[in-house]
Amino acid sequence: MKVSGERIAEGYMLPFWYGVAYYDYCSSYKICYPIPFNLLVRWVRNIFWAIKKPSDKLDAVNKAYQTGRHESRVHCICDRWSEREKAAIVKALDL
Repeated sequence: MKVSGERIAEGYMLPFWYGVAYYDYCSSYKICYPIPFNLLVRWVRNIFWAIKKPSDKLDAVNKAYQTGRHESRVHCICDRWSEREKAAIVKALDL
């Protein structure tokens, strides 16, 4: 018996007897395996990320969120203030 995974695009139906193992956020695909194996793949993947990168993934997401938030605040400030005021406010925002 050959166990193979399927990449299912968003909006498509799952094949019969396949279950979602995990969701690939970068490409918006569901990674599916036959029903008993999808749970095994999910558990192995979660254990791998818990051991290999316990906080790196979360830190990267938080850093990207904070960077985007900071840039949007700076962009909003740049539209309304003079250069000297912008520099002072940007310096104050960099905690």
